[in-house]
Amino acid sequence: MALVVGGASFLLFAAAAHKLLLAGAIEPALRESWNHANSQMLLSGQWPMFVMINLLHLIPGCGPSSMVVITITATALAQGLLARDLIQRGWSPGLAASGILVTSANPVIVIIATSGAPMIFYTIVVGLLILAIDRVEAIADTRALILLGVGVAAMFVLWPNAIYWVAPTLIVLPLAFREMNSISAAVALFTIALLPGFIVVSSMILSGAMFGRPPAEAIAVWNAILHGAAPQEVLHSAWLASFGGQFTAAFVALALMCATIAPRSWLIIWRLGLNRREQTQPATALAALLLPPISGALATYFWHLDAPIVVVACSLAAVASWTATASLRHGERAAWVLLSLAGTSFGWAAPLLWQDSGLAHLRHILLT
Repeated sequence: MALVVGGASFLLFAAAAHKLLLAGAIEPALRESWNHANSQMLLSGQWPMFVMINLLHLIPGCGPSSMVVITITATALAQGLLARDLIQRGWSPGLAASGILVTSANPVIVIIATSGAPMIFYTIVVGLLILAIDRVEAIADTRALILLGVGVAAMFVLWPNAIYWVAPTLIVLPLAFREMNSISAAVALFTIALLPGFIVVSSMILSGAMFGRPPAEAIAVWNAILHGAAPQEVLHSAWLASFGGQFTAAFVALALMCATIAPRSWLIIWRLGLNRREQTQPATALAALLLPPISGALATYFWHLDAPIVVVACSLAAVASWTATASLRHGERAAWVLLSLAGTSFGWAAPLLWQDSGLAHLRHILLT
């Protein structure tokens, strides 16, 4: 069934990408990235894009559209693996497949799958980080802590905005690690969780020095608006024009978007209110529910988020990972599918999601 779900998702994404490519909607952005994979991209933290493009340059016959093939395949693979995990937890194949395929049609998933950009890798790592928090909460052994540290390091490698995820995660960790009853235990927890990420960040700064850019310049590029993006990209960001520099307003807007476009998060609130296990071990549920809008609001406050779509995608991934760890009853599983359908339906009309003219253009092409 995992192969069926992954294959069906792949066909859906491929059809959408074909339509966008024929309309010339994503080709300019792909070509711009393809032709400018340079040290500036590294300094601003876009490691996955830099590596992916330069590897594709080595393969004969590859062009900008090859980036779309990679993101489509990664998204379809993630959907297939989620189907496998749900079935292993006792879900009926039909219920699991229907819920995931409905999610594949969610506009947020369609856009990130067909973008050719590394957004899908951010969301996959977010899902893995939620799984790592759950393992720490459930087992709290050395392997669980190492997995958490590797997840944090992977996030720093893949995402320029990783710090906005990692910082609030550190607040959730004491809830997950029940053995943290002394200063030494706290030091051990945060050392194991943060040391791999610290090594990664240090390596990034040193690699910048290898390109002739001092660490101060690398930090300045990262700290710039949208990590040093072109001025026209900053000016065209309707999200930053509305919410840039505002934490509270951005958090409220993002929370509302996650609650409507990714409404499966309502199941978390339901379980926190009624399920004793979620009440005694709330860290994973709270992380999946709150970290996406909090991290997005932090990034918006520091002018590092150009559109909310990646935050909603992270919410979908986080709640999916929570679902794969929770023991949902049959009625809750059916509600999960219905909420997925509601989110997909509402997502295509959500006003805040499509206030960006570029995204609105993609939506118009996909729906006509």
